[in-house]
Amino acid sequence: MFLRLGIPKAYRLFIFAFTFVLSGSLLWADSLDRGEPKLQFPLDFNLVLNQKNFPEDIQVSYRYHSFGNTRLKIKVVPSKDFIDESKTSHILIKKESDHKERFFKEVSPGASSSKKQLIYHVELEKSGNYLLVVPKSHDLWNVECVAGCGRPELSLAEFIRGLQPEELRVFSEKLTQFLKLNTVPGEEMQKLVSQVTQVLSKKDGKALARFPTLPSVNQLNLLRPYLSKFIGKKKAGSENSLLPAQWEDVIASNEFTSYPKLQAVDPKLPNIGYGHFVSESVPLKMMAQNLALSSVMTALAEQKGYELSFPFEGNERMKVTQLNEFLELLWATGHHIELRDERTFANFLSYARGEKYIRWPVWFKTQIQSMSGDELLLPAPHSQFVWQVTGPVVNARVNFFLGISGVGFFPKFDEERPQWTGLAHRFQIFDNSPQNRAIIKKATRYAELYLRRIRKEAQLYAKDYPSDGYAYVGICNDSSAVIESAISSEVSFFPLFRSPQLFKVPKIYDGLEDILESLPQDSQPIKAQIRGTREEEDYYRRIMSMVSYPYDPNYLWDEKFFEQIQELAIP
Repeated sequence: MFLRLGIPKAYRLFIFAFTFVLSGSLLWADSLDRGEPKLQFPLDFNLVLNQKNFPEDIQVSYRYHSFGNTRLKIKVVPSKDFIDESKTSHILIKKESDHKERFFKEVSPGASSSKKQLIYHVELEKSGNYLLVVPKSHDLWNVECVAGCGRPELSLAEFIRGLQPEELRVFSEKLTQFLKLNTVPGEEMQKLVSQVTQVLSKKDGKALARFPTLPSVNQLNLLRPYLSKFIGKKKAGSENSLLPAQWEDVIASNEFTSYPKLQAVDPKLPNIGYGHFVSESVPLKMMAQNLALSSVMTALAEQKGYELSFPFEGNERMKVTQLNEFLELLWATGHHIELRDERTFANFLSYARGEKYIRWPVWFKTQIQSMSGDELLLPAPHSQFVWQVTGPVVNARVNFFLGISGVGFFPKFDEERPQWTGLAHRFQIFDNSPQNRAIIKKATRYAELYLRRIRKEAQLYAKDYPSDGYAYVGICNDSSAVIESAISSEVSFFPLFRSPQLFKVPKIYDGLEDILESLPQDSQPIKAQIRGTREEEDYYRRIMSMVSYPYDPNYLWDEKFFEQIQELAIP
């Protein structure tokens, strides 16, 4: 049984419920039965392909990429015009495979359907892309994957054991070179160098189970000066300096003809790649729109004089120079905007062998101890906010966060995330009311304020750090916490990693100073953070809020970790 830093049992009961609310339900989307929009999980399900924007041979469909033996549970709400169930309640499954094979299947509602909600059970035995065709009689969809939900994976131990001696030698050299640990001074970093070579060479499955494990967050302060040595740097914002002025030209400059492939880590290791596979559920045309939207929103947020010309009515065009103006223009032209958060485990060491991801989390200590002395180790989490725009001109999704490559809006197409990284949510806000539109605008405003704040802090205080001062001025969770603070009464992201030195420098008055000063400071020692029960409960709650469960409920990739989470949650 875990000590839980002395957290009361009643509060742990609340946390138990809270954790599963995060992984299953949402604050702004209560029930499909009530006719309200609901998150489609995983997110790639909710890509609506309109004939006007995408050259499909059907009017409306949802694309899903199956890896074989996939089972889906689809819930739909019939429209008000839905009268004759027997004639209009079927959905159509179409398999895409370069027109060489045609696969059509009609699926009827299951026995558990009702007049308010129809439930379909779909099995996709073969791998490939499928189009789920929506009958005109159905208004809302919620697609849940219940089995076979992700790309096959290898554990780190399975991957290392499968390498031939020469492959292992080359991979170990490349990994060390990638981290550039051998050029970094300091006793702590040299220990990590030693771990890399020793653990990989021994092929010890037990040692590989939680490798690497980093110190607790506050102890990572010692490693901040070495980050730029192995993360690298780039000039922030330079990619938007020559952005075309017209929306159509921005799209044209980002068009794809094929899906990008993973790059081999070395010519001697052609079967080992690095990065994320691009999700094939995202059409190539949407990839271009995602890139275009992310570039435009970042350029407008920078406020460096960029002006966008956007089609309005007929042959008319509207010009905008502010991000809030762009949102209003999207709404004026019949678009919808949805805002949500995503919480996953970070895939820092994102290697793949062939067509399989290598399951390789980076763990760190939480300082939560058990009676037996075991400490809860948490896979490093990642978070971001997502803007999804759908409508007659723009159909795209972008993320906002502070990452290794800097701060900004990023295209949401290159992240077919490994299953082990999971997915959890707290917010899903639709623009179906003036109040919700005000929330979306406020979140967007604070995102752009944060972008400009981070760029300024990076120039003033973090010139020797990675892009936009990453890991000194903050990390992804800090950027998410700022947006959450603007639209919510509490902060639920962990860890927050702003350097303590930033609270000793002259204030920057830009509207964010109060939020940044009020956020928890996980880079401080635990005794400095927790002065009473309230801070203790908040610390525990934020850790639990970052636990993301895999798409497939039957896939618990680290049994010990998920058992510890259950033990922490149950009194």
